[in-house]
Amino acid sequence: MISPDSPITGQKDDKLGRASFAKALAKAVLDFDGEDSFVVGIHGKWGTGKSSVLNLLVEELAVLSAARSQAVDVLRFNPWNFSDQNQLVLQFLRQFTAHLRKLESSGTAGLKTLLENLDQYATALAPPLEAIPVLKHFKVFAAGIRMVTKTIAGGKDVDSLFATVSRQLRDMKRKTVVIIDDIDRLTATEIRQVFQLVKFSARFPYVVYVLAFDRDAVAKALSGLGVSSGEEYLEKIVQVSFDLPPISEQTMTLMISEAIEKIVATYPSAHFDNHRYGNLFHSGLRRSFASLRDLRRFINGLEFGFGMIAKEVNGVDFIGVEALRVFYPKVFDAIRRNKEIVAGHIDIFERDKGADAFRARVDQMFTSTGADIEACKSLVVELFPKLQYAYSKTLHGASSESQWEKSLRVCTTRYFDFYFQLVVPEGEVSAADIETTLESTRNQNELVHNLVRYVDTDRLRPALETFRAHLKSVPAERLASVLGALLEIGDRAKHSGSMIAGQMPEVLYVSWAIFDVIDLLPRQDRVGTLEDRFRVTDGVGTAADLIVTIKAINEKEDKKYGEFDDQALGRLQSVVVDRIRLLSETGGSLLRKDFLPKILFSWKTWGDATEAAAYIANIISSPKDFIVFLDKFIYQTTSVGGGEKAARIKNKLNIRAIAEVTDIGAIIKRIESVDDQTLSSDEKAIVDIARESLRRFQKSGLPPEQFGQGPDLDD
Repeated sequence: MISPDSPITGQKDDKLGRASFAKALAKAVLDFDGEDSFVVGIHGKWGTGKSSVLNLLVEELAVLSAARSQAVDVLRFNPWNFSDQNQLVLQFLRQFTAHLRKLESSGTAGLKTLLENLDQYATALAPPLEAIPVLKHFKVFAAGIRMVTKTIAGGKDVDSLFATVSRQLRDMKRKTVVIIDDIDRLTATEIRQVFQLVKFSARFPYVVYVLAFDRDAVAKALSGLGVSSGEEYLEKIVQVSFDLPPISEQTMTLMISEAIEKIVATYPSAHFDNHRYGNLFHSGLRRSFASLRDLRRFINGLEFGFGMIAKEVNGVDFIGVEALRVFYPKVFDAIRRNKEIVAGHIDIFERDKGADAFRARVDQMFTSTGADIEACKSLVVELFPKLQYAYSKTLHGASSESQWEKSLRVCTTRYFDFYFQLVVPEGEVSAADIETTLESTRNQNELVHNLVRYVDTDRLRPALETFRAHLKSVPAERLASVLGALLEIGDRAKHSGSMIAGQMPEVLYVSWAIFDVIDLLPRQDRVGTLEDRFRVTDGVGTAADLIVTIKAINEKEDKKYGEFDDQALGRLQSVVVDRIRLLSETGGSLLRKDFLPKILFSWKTWGDATEAAAYIANIISSPKDFIVFLDKFIYQTTSVGGGEKAARIKNKLNIRAIAEVTDIGAIIKRIESVDDQTLSSDEKAIVDIARESLRRFQKSGLPPEQFGQGPDLDD
């Protein structure tokens, strides 16, 4: 549970072995039998557990005083509670008076008079503390208190009031332990006022002050206010000082490990590698913690973040990124703002420039924000291995990033934003979505429905990337359904994309997923499974493409899929042609497929060419269908040159593909008869692209199979 920066309240929570120190201190306080006021200092840096030790001290004082039947009272005074710090002495005396008033029921002799005198003493001291300005030298200021109070106390002698109160407290012989914590968090002026209180205004008999503070910070604050030596001044006021027992390295390491392990167990992440966690822990995570406060701050942030995004990220990496955010905020900010430098892999352009040039970019990234990368370099490099190219010239390419993606690493361009936005980015898929999709593999129609959701929301690519990574967990008896669903979705996937910009067409991701499934099927079942699914699929374009791809792989890789011999491929081709013929008779379902060029070519070459020609002739004769037909043969080209930063995109008609399925002359003649006045703006754009490509084709004088192989005319 997220917790405030709270100290422990008793020995039951003591994990640092501080109870023995508190017991010894409590015994020393109770054993002190002097009448004069006594001051004990407990020194420690922020976050080292001073407040916890004070709580243990109070607990032990109660136990010992009860066992000894020795009266001792504890008064906690927190100077942070008062908005007007110039009234600090007045507020302390009033709180001290209220503390003593609790004894009224005990019938303590002279208590009523003591309380009246304390109230007069407090009232007498209040005006001068409001009126006296901050002086340059503390000694002058301390002397000023005695002189000025005598003249502004309404005719009352403050020294006499103090002497009277002191005598009455001495007669009571009741020990009071005053605890003042967090002194080092006050301003320099407020720190000085606390010590003025202890040294001059409230040095009452039988009062033991226990002050907790960072000695170096307080000494520096006092020196800054004109005291010649803050250290010497503290020695004059604090009679006994103790340095807080340090937390052992072993104990601190154990506490860090236990706290992180508890969070990890409470909020399971999408991926967690214990070996990598060990590397991260020892490569910079452990030494980032200097105190218990550091641990609390880190654990609170980690729990908050894990609660939001744990199921979508690599748990080890999220721990590392949170460490950067908490302990090295400038480094964190530099990384967050420079995704293109730290995430991903070293591409060909970066390699060509060299490691030294990349190192210069990395150094500039950190120095521009004032980040001290040396303090956490090993931690950063563990999280972002791409940076090894800058620091050790170790190169990680595209294959490395593919492996990192499988475990949802922050160092990938895909998952980087998950860690810094703490939400699933727009256009990505959540672990819950993928879990639902994997569960739906038991039923092909249900799986198709889930995959269509990704198509409709432009998330098919990331969905398939993650889905492929989990395919091995799918039961073997469901693989046929998965294959059938992928065939269906393949004909709905987008064919557009830019290889130069790294935007692969969705159909490629479908194809890769299909081959993943084929690889998981036993060899003896592969042909039969495909044939069964082909007989009922509407994804005839994907099926035809799969046959062509398998054949190409066998030719290139020495029959990698040898079970798909010529006879098996021939049977699959016949099944696909039968499905194409059937779909051609059911309205425009075939015409609307982006795979139309491949479908028509497959029909013509694997089946009855006359049937295919008749179907095409029927399409061309329809004004609306003809434009849809042209649109399916338009493709995009991308190019970068002339110092341009972004790729240039051109739309062209695939002359060769059209010529493979029908007479190009008939297409030229048909497009000349199109009435532009009847077209919508989108239809007009399609016709214009087709006309321009056909114009260039006619001008080139080349046969269709050669056109487009070299630079276009007029480009």
